[in-house]
Amino acid sequence: MLRGDPAQALAAGVPVVVAGQTEDKPAIAARVGLLGLGVDLRTRNPKPEQVGDAVRQILATPSYRDTVAKLAEAYREVDGPRMIVDLVAEAFRKA
Repeated sequence: MLRGDPAQALAAGVPVVVAGQTEDKPAIAARVGLLGLGVDLRTRNPKPEQVGDAVRQILATPSYRDTVAKLAEAYREVDGPRMIVDLVAEAFRKA
């Protein structure tokens, strides 16, 4: 099971297994499941068998890898830091 922000794994093209019921974890986990980026275990404390089953599901289902590969490509196409610099520079020019 991935700990922390699943965005790093997704950006690297790795589908995720997510769980958690505190803070924003349920919303993030729901999006992961809904978008086909991995498996949402829908529990705060998953059992090892649940994690293993989810990993096997991801490995056996090519659509997870395909969907995450598309997202990873989109991440690579966007230069976030450059966009921020450009937006700040534009704001200063308008000020």
